[in-house]
Amino acid sequence: MPAPTTAEKRPADDSEEFEEGPNKRFQGEEEENEPHRVLYVENLPLGVTDEVVAYLFQQYSGFKEVRMVPGRPDLAFVEFELAQQAAIAKEILNGFKVTTEYPMKITFAKK
Repeated sequence: MPAPTTAEKRPADDSEEFEEGPNKRFQGEEEENEPHRVLYVENLPLGVTDEVVAYLFQQYSGFKEVRMVPGRPDLAFVEFELAQQAAIAKEILNGFKVTTEYPMKITFAKK
């Protein structure tokens, strides 16, 4: 069977759609997982400590703790008492620049 050409791979209407059906998504649109009381924080600058991350998140109600990922100084988990509290912190701090070159990417941790 011959490999499909570029025209065959693309939808006929040239939309950026790449998945069809009830869970249809578009390029550039991230799949958001369900709210969770633990946040997954990415793109932290090298040398950032759990104290620095805690300082950013402890201003939000329900903050419990920060767990840095061993061997990956750019990743951390931040835990809250309730998913709703984590959602507020995520909404406000997602994209916050710890330094001018490092905007944090915050998502809900997977259950």
